Amino acid sequence: YWTPGDGSDYAKDIKAKFPWYLHSKALDSQRYVDEQIAFCENAAKEYFKDADEYVGGPTNIGKLKEKYPQFFNVSTDGGLTIYIWQMSENNYSCYLANTSIEAISDISFAYNVGTTIAEMRAILTTYDIDQKDINIHPVRNPLSSYYYEINDAYRSKVQELFWTSIPYAPKTASNLNNAIAKVLNEKYQAKKPDGLIHIENYYLLASETASGTPLNGDFEHLEIVNVYLLVYHMKYSINGGHLEEHEGDFVPTAITFAIDENGQYTLKDYWTPQTGANYEKDVRSKFSGSSADEALNTEKYSADLIKENWRMANNVLSRIHS
Repeated sequence: YWTPGDGSDYAKDIKAKFPWYLHSKALDSQRYVDEQIAFCENAAKEYFKDADEYVGGPTNIGKLKEKYPQFFNVSTDGGLTIYIWQMSENNYSCYLANTSIEAISDISFAYNVGTTIAEMRAILTTYDIDQKDINIHPVRNPLSSYYYEINDAYRSKVQELFWTSIPYAPKTASNLNNAIAKVLNEKYQAKKPDGLIHIENYYLLASETASGTPLNGDFEHLEIVNVYLLVYHMKYSINGGHLEEHEGDFVPTAITFAIDENGQYTLKDYWTPQTGANYEKDVRSKFSGSSADEALNTEKYSADLIKENWRMANNVLSRIHS
C-alpha cells in the first residue's frame, strides 16, 4: 500500500512510483474531482440515512429553542443528567435536567417530551460544562409499550451511542478555538494580494485562566485566558495547477484574551519569540511548565500539522478551480 509524500515531493514521488503513461492522469486530480465528489456525497447520504434512524439528523439551535425551550438555560450546578428512553427499536429520546433533580429518574415519571440524540447533542453546545459532568441515565418511559431491560450492557450501549455520534466540545472550547483562529488569520493573511495561498494551523500546548483586574472606572471583572501554541504557517504557490510549498515555519506563540460576561473574546497580547541566539531562552521564559519543552520539540507535532495544512490548502485550491 503506497501513497505519495505531502509537500514539495508530491509530484516527484508519483513520477517515481507510477508508470510514465499514468503520470499526467495521476497528477491531474481535477479531471476526476466531480465524479469522486458525487460518489462520496451519495455514500454520505446513505450513511446519514442509516444514522438518522439512531441519532436524528441535522439540527438548528434557533429552531431547537422554539421546540424545546425547557432544555435551555438549565442550571449546571452539580452537573447535568440526560435521561434516555426508547419508544421503539432504534428510536431513542432524551430529556435534560439538572443532576440534583432525582425524581424524574423514577420509572413512574412520564416523559411527555423528548429530543433525538442529535438534537440533544446540539443543545449541549450551548452549555459551558465538561463531558465528565454530564451523566447519561437510561430509563423506561411508562408512556411507551416498548420493553427493554436496563442492565450494564444496555447502559454501555446507550452511553456509546450518545457520545460517539458527534465529537463533544463545551461551549467555551469552541469559542476559544474561534478566537484563536481569528487572531492567527489576521496575523498571517497577506497584507496585499501576492498570488499565494496562506494557511495556518496550531497545536494547543497549554492554557491558563484567571480573574482579571478591572480597569480604572470599570467595575466589570474580566476573565483572562492565556494560551500557549505551536503554530505552523505556510504559504503555498500554484504551479501548473498543483500546490508547492513556498515559505513557512513553526512558531511558538502565546496569546492572551480577555473574556467578558457575554463570553466575547478580546485580544490583549500576542507574543512570538525572537529569532536567533535568544530563541530558546525566550520560549522558556514565556511558556509555562512543560509546554516550553513541547514548543521547542517541533518534530513531535510537525507531521500532523504539515498534513493538516496541506489538506486545507488543497481545499482552497479546489475552490479556486471550481
